[in-house]
Amino acid sequence: MDQNKSNKTIIVALIILIISMTFIFIMDKTKQTDTSEETNADKLYAHKSEYIGDSSNISGLLNLLPYSEYKTSIELSTSDKPYGLKAIYNIDDSAVNISDLKNQFYNNALIIFSLIENVDYIDFVLTKDGNAEPEVHHYDRKEIQDSHIDNLYGYSVNLQTFENFLMEKVYMPGGS
Repeated sequence: MDQNKSNKTIIVALIILIISMTFIFIMDKTKQTDTSEETNADKLYAHKSEYIGDSSNISGLLNLLPYSEYKTSIELSTSDKPYGLKAIYNIDDSAVNISDLKNQFYNNALIIFSLIENVDYIDFVLTKDGNAEPEVHHYDRKEIQDSHIDNLYGYSVNLQTFENFLMEKVYMPGGS
């Protein structure tokens, strides 16, 4: 009888240990996920600038945004106002949903306007293999600014404000 009680105690202890280890493992995975999201915001925020003129900074920023693997080149218009960015994308992959791409271009424009103070417009130029006429998606700071209460560049006043902006305005469904 003592042997039976001892076996039950060992089994209960093992079950508690397994449950505890599972809980610790799940909590650790949650922390890792949160860290990677923070790292993405940190990487984007590192490209914050008052000026559009630094092509390596702009290119680095675009490389962090979705669909960057399709970006073929950029052009900066910095000699006279309005200052602008043209990013050219070649989509030759039928797996890319064009509607999703257009929505993401809008989100990418929000991020760029929030991080680069003097960019007045952004053109995402979409070319497809075999299609002679490129499709231009134009975003004007003033037009987008009119749909937001706060100054777009103000969303990057500090990293925490920028992270909140990403979560509330950019990555949440219906955020604009």
